[in-house]
Amino acid sequence: MYQSTLDVAAKAQDGSSMVRSLSLYVHPRRDIASLAARAGVKRPSSGLAVVDLLVQPECTTIDLFGFDFYESSSLSGNQTIKTTPHDFKKERTFVTEIVARDSRLRLCG
Repeated sequence: MYQSTLDVAAKAQDGSSMVRSLSLYVHPRRDIASLAARAGVKRPSSGLAVVDLLVQPECTTIDLFGFDFYESSSLSGNQTIKTTPHDFKKERTFVTEIVARDSRLRLCG
């Protein structure tokens, strides 16, 4: 199970807000395995799973807040960059590539 503390704003094609705040989401294991392979990581973070979910075609705009690839550590536990099971350098590269090709997505501080 992946728990996310990201705040996101996404607008559907009809202009309605799809997601305001996401505090818990369970991403299917097959999707996590696919994401891990595409991102080149062993275990994707919950933040990366949320990005993967939001880039689906239904969203017309996607604003991500609080996604800094562990530069400010984590609020969800006592992990450090050395003890976390995630590869945030690869995740940054993966998300940067998505942002470059998908104009709907914007990283907002």
